[in-house]
Amino acid sequence: MNTPQCSLVLPCRNEATHLTAVLAAAPKIVTEIIIVDNNSTDNTAQVCAKLAKQDSRIRYLLDPRQKDGVGYGFAIMTGLVAARGDFVIVADGDGSYPFGEILSAVEFMEKQRLDFVSCSRYPVGSGAEPIPIKLWAGVRILNTWVKLLYGLKFDDILSGMMIIRRASLNKLRLDAGDWNMSPQLKLEAFRHLRASEFHISQQQRFGKTKQHYVKTGISHMFWILANRFQ
Repeated sequence: MNTPQCSLVLPCRNEATHLTAVLAAAPKIVTEIIIVDNNSTDNTAQVCAKLAKQDSRIRYLLDPRQKDGVGYGFAIMTGLVAARGDFVIVADGDGSYPFGEILSAVEFMEKQRLDFVSCSRYPVGSGAEPIPIKLWAGVRILNTWVKLLYGLKFDDILSGMMIIRRASLNKLRLDAGDWNMSPQLKLEAFRHLRASEFHISQQQRFGKTKQHYVKTGISHMFWILANRFQ
């Protein structure tokens, strides 16, 4: 079997201080790294330009669109359209997701003949970085909410690391420009593709989270409910 080509899509906003460390962890199976800058006010663009001279895999894109000050979903959609690999990995640019486990996840997909995997942080393994209690509780509530509304069982409906077979992208309806892109990608994939979860470890993130957990969680609940009846 030929080694698949993998694109890594990183939605970024003000991640300049740690991008070098984050990208250094990208394994050789990743043949393309697409950084999508969503209105950064730091020197993310300059850091990316410098890194691209050192690593030909790196591409820098800018997507300034936002919804209520958030452009996470817009950045992901831009990266998915631009990706050229057989598999597209979406992950946060804060170092919290284990790039070293990408190969294992892709091999799992190939073996199981899957089109999509959501990389679940739960249950938290021994030695993993602790997850904030508000985030842990919120994910459990939303997992239950999704099971009640859709009949789908998730261990981590809000994981920011997902892998999709690029040939399957045209089967998904994606339009959530804000944080709701995370559940939308999973719900679309689990309803229309061969999909599963794949357990990963949690790493220590760089910098501070850009989310307000309670506010974002409530937004997710309303979005998941509305999406069920569209």
